[in-house]
Amino acid sequence: MSVNSFLRPVTSRYGKSNLIIDGYIMSHNKVVKDVHYWSCVNKHTVNCKSTLTSRIVGEEHFLIKEMSSHNHAPEPDRVDELNLRNSLKQSAVQTNDTPGKIIRENLSSLPSSSTTSIPNKNALRQIIQRARKKNMPEEPTCLSEINIPDDLKEVNGVNFLGRDHEYGNNKRLLLFATESNLRRLSESDMWFVDGTFQTCPALFTQFFSIHCIVGTGDCKRIVPLVYGFLDSKTEESYVTFFSQLKEYSAEFNIELNPGQIMSDFEQAILKAIRIEFPNTIQSGCLFHLGQNIWRKIQACGPSARYGADSNFAVQMRCYVALAYLPAEDIPNIFRQYKDTLFPEEAEDVTRYFEEYYVLGRLISRNIDDKIQVSRLQPLFPPSLWSIERNNHSRLPRTQNTVEAWHRRWNSLLDNKRLGLYGCIRKIIEEQKVTEHKIEKILGNLPQTPPKKKKKVADNAISAILARKNTMGPLEFIRALALSTRIY
Repeated sequence: MSVNSFLRPVTSRYGKSNLIIDGYIMSHNKVVKDVHYWSCVNKHTVNCKSTLTSRIVGEEHFLIKEMSSHNHAPEPDRVDELNLRNSLKQSAVQTNDTPGKIIRENLSSLPSSSTTSIPNKNALRQIIQRARKKNMPEEPTCLSEINIPDDLKEVNGVNFLGRDHEYGNNKRLLLFATESNLRRLSESDMWFVDGTFQTCPALFTQFFSIHCIVGTGDCKRIVPLVYGFLDSKTEESYVTFFSQLKEYSAEFNIELNPGQIMSDFEQAILKAIRIEFPNTIQSGCLFHLGQNIWRKIQACGPSARYGADSNFAVQMRCYVALAYLPAEDIPNIFRQYKDTLFPEEAEDVTRYFEEYYVLGRLISRNIDDKIQVSRLQPLFPPSLWSIERNNHSRLPRTQNTVEAWHRRWNSLLDNKRLGLYGCIRKIIEEQKVTEHKIEKILGNLPQTPPKKKKKVADNAISAILARKNTMGPLEFIRALALSTRIY
């Protein structure tokens, strides 16, 4: 060794201070005044008595003197392992990259001769996870303990935490979006809203997101722009979330007035949208309409026949096929053709569909000693679930893209409930991915084409819609039922 030898400070696998010099690893002993004393890490295993002293100048260690030589050869493979561990820990703390990406990038700079001394990938992942856990503040155990660290409030130096809002009786919501996200949200004529419960942190009930269309033509895609944690599924929580979103947007002089919002058929979310966005068209997802009908088929018993009788299955899919008609035409078409369209064996399903989706429930009142029968408004009127205007405007019929995003999100979190801060870190990662995706969309770069099966089904439906004026109502509905799924 010489005074010109390069000294690299590192941390041992047990968190102790080490120094690497010329392929040897030295362990820190003590500091006397400004002099650091080091001894070989092998002093107990091979009785190596090598020691040295160093002094810090600026931010670097400089060798003062080597007291004695090593009694063994340098250990470059062990040094490479230690360097790798330190690089992984540093990347884990300084970036939001996935463990897989961090491992790939760091392994690529490692000489192949050292691979036999490197831990397996599961062990490397654990190094990254432990480093992040150590660097993260202690997870809160109740809503009142939430104090989001500054580094989780921003993405690439831009504010991301839009609202940390307390309301009601010990209730709280968190809302995340950048100013750029809000501007894109305001420019989009159609929103898609949905929540997931499976991977939501235990302090909250659901992880809620708002997605919208970005781009045009073949480059058009649906991307997430607003994320939130809600403590319940009540109308109050949704109203508060939308109201806080509007207030946050107003801080940037952004007005949110979407032309259409698509959701599932949850009453609380439908009422909240009606309150906060009264001029917005509410649209029920066609996929969720089919799911609701399928659940009723299962509850009423004919699901076994559905799987065994293809003609019966087509008849049952006619409920969903009605959604392709204009909303104002659906009640009359249903009255006129329900006995022809739907089988007697599914009478309970037909009655359910009639009462909740088309005509409303029959009620009788005694007025002046006369029984008068009338109908209540259906809980989900045809104006909510008809997709005729979406077909005409070439807008999505379902929010399946959003459902797929939530499935991918749950997979990214290994279908586990992370702590709140750990989950926010994942949201920041997702926001960065979204920003890259938007740049690709705006640059008119090629996107992943739809799956062949979906493309064939969409083309079949488009061809039927194009021939609508040449077909009678029964033929049109049955043709669509042949190309439609309900679950």
